[in-house]
Amino acid sequence: RGICVRYGLDRYECDCTRTGFYGENCTIPEFWTRVYRLLKPSPNIVHYILTHFDWLWDIINRTFLRDWLMHKVLTVRANLIPSPPTYNSKYDYLNWEAYSNITYYTRILPPVPQDCPLPMGTKGKIKLPDPKLLAEKFLLRQNFRPDPQGTNLMFAFFAQHFTHQFFKTHNHIGLGFTKGLAHGVDAGHVYGDTLDRQLDLRLHKDGKLKYQVVNGEMYPPTVLDAPVKMSYPPSVPPEQQLAIGQEVFGLLPGLSMYATLWLREHNRVCDILKQEHPTWGDEQLFQTTRLIIIGTDFLKSCGFYFAWEPLATYLCIYVFTGEEEMAKELEELYGDIDAMEFYPALLLEKTRSGVIFGESMVEMGAPFSLKGLMGNPICSPEYWKPSTFGGKTGFDIVNSATLKKLVCLNTKWCPYVSFHTPPPEYKHQRTSHGEL
Repeated sequence: RGICVRYGLDRYECDCTRTGFYGENCTIPEFWTRVYRLLKPSPNIVHYILTHFDWLWDIINRTFLRDWLMHKVLTVRANLIPSPPTYNSKYDYLNWEAYSNITYYTRILPPVPQDCPLPMGTKGKIKLPDPKLLAEKFLLRQNFRPDPQGTNLMFAFFAQHFTHQFFKTHNHIGLGFTKGLAHGVDAGHVYGDTLDRQLDLRLHKDGKLKYQVVNGEMYPPTVLDAPVKMSYPPSVPPEQQLAIGQEVFGLLPGLSMYATLWLREHNRVCDILKQEHPTWGDEQLFQTTRLIIIGTDFLKSCGFYFAWEPLATYLCIYVFTGEEEMAKELEELYGDIDAMEFYPALLLEKTRSGVIFGESMVEMGAPFSLKGLMGNPICSPEYWKPSTFGGKTGFDIVNSATLKKLVCLNTKWCPYVSFHTPPPEYKHQRTSHGEL
């Protein structure tokens, strides 16, 4: 992690401050760095320990070690991400603009300098592969491949719905820019990412969001009633376009489903708070309900933690993908493992045993997830207390939130609700309580 600065065209110096390394290129480990690297288990070993030995974790969860260990795991993971942020897609050196301009996505590594001879720096070919070729050759599935952990579309769409409140690339400006200026969990996918959009979606009565009733059930309003911009195909008339906080959520049924559930949950909580606090006006009911929704969304996201080491040579490309034939094709397209693009590399990496992701996705995804979640004001002692959520009733809604409650409290009957496919013994029979 040394920072190297150029002096003219023929000289550079590297700053090794607080890296644990020294030397011309900050590559020689100091004594305590050697000891640490010798004792530190590999990421795969840590992942295996944390995801196995249920009997051991059952014991720990009943003792004082639980809180101490969780604190250690969470803080060590989160501290892997620099704070304050360092780089963005425009600047490959530290500066105030990279820190303060929140319209950019932040980066943990600087971008490839513009004067490098090749697209990915100094390695690889002079031209990157055609994205369409990559998608059709390596990502297009010819046969159905079930997730080894048995997750279903409820999981996939929840993850997509959740992350689209902060992964909102501003394509009209550039790929390095974001429209999710909160850079975290703010329920902007429910309420909109601007105040104008929020105000258009609100009913301005009893804290509720606008809605329409179809066959006796609540759904998002159309853009005729809530005039917000949505990304529908031109063939969809305005009276059929649903007005949702996130402009693309009307394109996929799963995202529309979650948008409808969160709309119903918001208005349901408003009714509860209205009964608890009859003196509250529309604004306080709305703002407090939004905090409750953020809190429940926040807690549900805790199930999504995806609990880079340089790779080189053709052999590593083979290990990288786990398929020799694919490795040869990638080597032919890119020329060097260090020239592989970020997204194809993540998707084509050899997965860990029994899971859908590889090491890089977990080791990078988990720290970024935790950093974002732990930096949320909801986590601070000033916020995390009953009064923030309107008292004990609101706080209980947050702390007892589950996926099943989100669905079953907002539908006419309670179906099978899970992030996993039904077990083999599951039978499609409704009980006296309306459950399957």
